[in-house]
Order: sequence, then structure tokens, then C-alpha cells
Amino acid sequence: MAKFENRQVATVRIWKAIQDLNGTAGGPVPTGALEAAAKVDAPKEKKAPKAKPADAAQKASTPAKKESLNLYGRSIGSAFPHRFLPRPKGGLFAWESVNQVSTVILVEGLFDLAVLWQAGFRNTTCAFGTHLTPAQFSQLCDRRGRQLYIAFDCDTNHAGQQSAVALAQRLKGAGLQVRIVGLPDGHDPNSYFVAGATAADFARCLDRAHSLQL
Repeated sequence: MAKFENRQVATVRIWKAIQDLNGTAGGPVPTGALEAAAKVDAPKEKKAPKAKPADAAQKASTPAKKESLNLYGRSIGSAFPHRFLPRPKGGLFAWESVNQVSTVILVEGLFDLAVLWQAGFRNTTCAFGTHLTPAQFSQLCDRRGRQLYIAFDCDTNHAGQQSAVALAQRLKGAGLQVRIVGLPDGHDPNSYFVAGATAADFARCLDRAHSLQL
């Protein structure tokens, strides 16, 4: 996936990859397909044309365009999986299309989101890791009584499970109904489907998800 070398900013069109894959039949999201669909561009140096007085005046009166908050890359090796630029990572992914529903599934990464969307779980969003920003936390809490399923990675070192419990405690204290989804040891949602799981299998994981007692 994307690597940031020599201080160059690489742009990963991962969302376009997910949209393309959603147009295919259901099934796991193969890593190779996302690699092929996600194109990485390195910025090219261009000489800026000399500004004319009229151009400068027009630029000053034109509202600034929206800028990207961050860029996301995913390591497929042994390194830490989630890669960002050193700046705030913004809100929850695709939240504008998920926040209208009362039941939400929260996962760590875009690969997990992609495979669940393909399987029909379109009420899924991702936080780009396990540590939510204040903005992401506020988004989840914008509807009191929302039911949230946390489907973080089931890591062999229990890091994902511990993060899920800590987050569930905070969100339950904020008025949400929170349940933690258990996956087979060593699996995240994407690897679970790649290993042969089906939408029905994941639905059973949701049925077995447990809540916390404060």
C-alpha cells in the first residue's frame, strides 16, 4: 500500500477502490484487488505561473476549497497497520451515510469496512484505528440510545479487545447501547471473510455480541 518516503505526500484513492469493489458480487475483499484499485500518486513539482493583478483579486474574493484532513495508508506487512500523516485524522468514515440509522457497526480499518459493505452490512463505519478522536466520539453520541456493535480486531496480544472494552465503557456512560463483537482469535472482519466466513456467519457473531455491566 501507500508508503510515505522522502517526505513526499502520497494520495491513496482507497475510497474509489471500495466503491469499485462494491459493484462486484459479494465475497471477501482480496488484498490484491484493493492494491490494484488504489492508485498512489506522488506530487509533481510545477512552476506556478506569474500572478496577474486581476487574478490575485479574483483569488482573494473566491471562497477557499475544502482541503483533505488527512491521508490513510494500510501496511500489509509486519509494520503497524494504520498509517496517517502527522495531523488529526478527522471524523468517522462515510458517517454522512451511516448516521441516520439507529444501529451502527464500528470497525478499525477500511479493509474491514469494505468487506462488510460487500456482505450487506452498510451500517458500518470505521475509525481508522482503535483510538477515537473527540470528533469521532461525538459523532457516535449524536443520537442518544443508538445501538453500537464494536467489531475491533481480535488480536493475539488482546490489544484490540482491550481497546474495545475501554471504548464500550466510555460510550455506555454517554448513553449508547454498546455490544462487543467476538471474532475467532487472530482475525479481523476482513481476514474472517477471506478465511471463508459468510454474511450469515458474521450475523451470528453480532447475535452473540456481549454487553458490558458498569
